[in-house]
Amino acid sequence: GLWEGQTDEGEIGMKYDELDEIIYRIDYGLSIDDLDIDKVKKVKDMIRLAEHKNKMPPMYKIFKQ
Repeated sequence: GLWEGQTDEGEIGMKYDELDEIIYRIDYGLSIDDLDIDKVKKVKDMIRLAEHKNKMPPMYKIFKQ
């Protein structure tokens, strides 16, 4: 939940269009040279810290007897 006046963009520290552009360029291996390096680093850190959310948890095999 957000408190009054709180926004996702405020918490992230950039507008969604900036975030989308950075992620797009990272995903497609495009140049990031003309982007704000601090914002690029922040996005890369966010991606790294959330990496575990994109992986399946370990599964145990159940054998029928």
